[in-house]
Amino acid sequence: MNGRDRIAVLLYRLRFGGAERVMLTVSEELARRGYEVDLVTFDAKGEFAEQVPGNIRLYDMRSLGVVRAAYKISKYLAARAPSAIIANGDRCALASFMARKLRPRGSVRTIAVVHHDLAGVLGLRGVSFKDMFLAFGKKFPMARVYRRVDEIAAVSEGAAASVVNFLGIPRRMVSVIYNPVPVEEIREKASQAAEHPWFAGGGIPVIISSGRLTPHKDFGTLLRAFALLRRETPSRLVILGEGPEREKLEALIRSLGLEDRAALFGFVENPYKYIARAGLFALSSICEGLPTVIMEAMALGIPAVSTDCPSGPAELLAHHPERLVPVGDPDSLAAVMKKGLEIGREENDLSRFSVANCADRYISLISRRR
Repeated sequence: MNGRDRIAVLLYRLRFGGAERVMLTVSEELARRGYEVDLVTFDAKGEFAEQVPGNIRLYDMRSLGVVRAAYKISKYLAARAPSAIIANGDRCALASFMARKLRPRGSVRTIAVVHHDLAGVLGLRGVSFKDMFLAFGKKFPMARVYRRVDEIAAVSEGAAASVVNFLGIPRRMVSVIYNPVPVEEIREKASQAAEHPWFAGGGIPVIISSGRLTPHKDFGTLLRAFALLRRETPSRLVILGEGPEREKLEALIRSLGLEDRAALFGFVENPYKYIARAGLFALSSICEGLPTVIMEAMALGIPAVSTDCPSGPAELLAHHPERLVPVGDPDSLAAVMKKGLEIGREENDLSRFSVANCADRYISLISRRR
């Protein structure tokens, strides 16, 4: 097999997150179709490091700095000569841009994948002036980078709009490729036993959420909403995921008196066995790209409620606008969670989010010539 059949998937790290989970699924499907897939990371450490399929080569640049990583990626390009790079996120797009400048010989097609609302950080509560300044400062170099890649793939219409509106990129340069949902795999994993007693069945219903414990997920609002809900409705709350806000959230759980009703499970290798046994999935984010966790809950027949944040939830819950509430509003979130617990299991058509459709779209961008 030559470099024309080789695709490099570039990720920053392999830590727990939606983008990482999605691109592992895409990589595995591309490899199944006969492509030689290299998974290239700035740093291969993380919860997903052990989940890289055996038919995918892992290349660890061992550098979180963009400049140093770009130099190493340029050496990788010279050695492996892939036909395309799928660069996920701003850092990866910038590093691949710089790497191509360092290795101008040979052609490698670059697809920049936007997994989030690029202006989202500017809407976070408590963001420092320094972070605001850095966000605006990143706008202009990233606009230059995104204008010079071969293709831009946004994971939702909302993410696509952020590329156009925030960076001034022409809409014709941006394609929307929804994240894939491997329904059969999810349901198979969901059949495994959930050992925790809260999921034994027939007892107090569990509300579940999932994501990195970071400010933009706003789990603080979810905990405050749950504290309001449990005054009227017996229930429990489980949050799956790890991140820098763990201590802050643990302190909030204690201050709200929720120690016996709310739990942070941390990273779990198989989240589906818990989601499948929950009564409701709740998302409290301030900003998103396309929250794959909602689609995974839908695949398991679990109703979902969410903040109406940019971007993604409104697209996924288009048929249920009553399940969307304002960002940062614990009272509204508590009310919609109460109604959500009454819904029960439901059927959802996820055909447009199939792994095959997603892989087809990426292959189309790889082979397309403008």
